[in-house]
Amino acid sequence: MAIAAGIGLSLVAFALYTSNDIVVKWVSGTYPLHQILFFNTVTGLGVFLAAVAVRRDFINLRTRRLGLHILRSLIGLCGGFGAYYAYKNLPLADAYALIFAAPLFVTALSVPVLQEQVGWRRWSAVLVGFVGVVVMLRPGAGVLEVAAFGALLGALAHAISVMMIRRLGQTESSYSYGVYGNVTNLCVTAVLCLTLGWVEPKLEDLVLLGGGGVLAAIGFLCVIAAYRRAPAAVVAPFHYTQIIWGTLAGYLIWHHVPDRITLIGAGIVASSGLYILHREVVRRREKVAVQPPETTAPSAPPNERKV
Repeated sequence: MAIAAGIGLSLVAFALYTSNDIVVKWVSGTYPLHQILFFNTVTGLGVFLAAVAVRRDFINLRTRRLGLHILRSLIGLCGGFGAYYAYKNLPLADAYALIFAAPLFVTALSVPVLQEQVGWRRWSAVLVGFVGVVVMLRPGAGVLEVAAFGALLGALAHAISVMMIRRLGQTESSYSYGVYGNVTNLCVTAVLCLTLGWVEPKLEDLVLLGGGGVLAAIGFLCVIAAYRRAPAAVVAPFHYTQIIWGTLAGYLIWHHVPDRITLIGAGIVASSGLYILHREVVRRREKVAVQPPETTAPSAPPNERKV
């Protein structure tokens, strides 16, 4: 049940993220990226503080790992700039197709960071997936764009953030990620707005930016909850559902249709990720099958998980 809950939460999270990305692309022609990120941060911080206040759960904001929170936030902010730049300059579906590399990064990083075991089959799937990324980048065809590498930066930053959340997850509350992360990003983006420029926002754009930030904050909480309930290799491939919403929004709003090369590359990457998911499920079943039954102690309650 925990794995099923993790999958469900990831599906909700990525749908909410897509909603915010649509807003970002819509307003990115009017406002600089640092200002968009500033508004996302302000509204996101408001959501997390409101949730903590309602739950009267301020004690769970205590941390002995503030430095890691700040580092994770700064890495995520760099990835946010890369992804938002890609959304601004590429069709949304094309940007998502490149960001599909995130689950591949997660699987590769799970070995050195989380000491998870990844067999040759999943390593092969990761390599094939990166071939799909190269297909979409089309080296030698004269169509490489800086925005494409912005999307890959976003994917890598997301993967690193996931690994850090898994590391912090044993001692930190879900709300602490949002609060410390948004406070850090608020400080950085506020300085950028003061130094790099500010465009006076229209009322309707404020509503859009505020709503997008709220949805992204809720999606962030869902992602954290998902990775706490299921292994990274299980949750990460469901990132691919964003291509459905991104393609639909791109067609209906901007009349964008992915070209054949992008679809081929995205298909390779998605297939690799789904195979990684399949191998993770098989590995878990094999592990359960060879595990000897416990005879000296009662089993743990269903809602507990042994570490």
